Amino acid sequence: LAGRTHRQRFRAKAGLFEAVARAFTVMHRRGIYHRDLHLKNVLLREGTAHMTPEVFIIDFDRAVVKARLLPGEKLNNLMRFNRSIEKYRVEWGTVTRGDQMKLCRTYLAENGDTARLLPRAMRRYRVMTGLRRLKWRLLSRTAKQENR
Repeated sequence: LAGRTHRQRFRAKAGLFEAVARAFTVMHRRGIYHRDLHLKNVLLREGTAHMTPEVFIIDFDRAVVKARLLPGEKLNNLMRFNRSIEKYRVEWGTVTRGDQMKLCRTYLAENGDTARLLPRAMRRYRVMTGLRRLKWRLLSRTAKQENR
């Protein structure tokens, strides 16, 4: 994103999360349940100023291929990835809640069968993520103090 204006960087970042959501949709439509879906398992190749990036999902050693994924399995994958975003956001602050919402909205717009499960999953997610966020902050502070 170097050399781009603020507006171009903003659009590119939004496009990035939309591209990741579309890659998840393709993966799920092919019946692939990725058991270790997190930020470090998504690689990007930057496109030109007007192209969205290419998305590569890696580390399929624990993945399962099925004839069809259930909506709950798709949602579990999405929530697992969202937790990794949350962890990254807490530690580094470069991914916003808006970025997370862009990813979820794009994915759910293309996967209506999964969208109906979202309210219940979000209640559970908020409770568990609050506890995890506290843990991540404590671990991050401990690591920073040890590095001094």
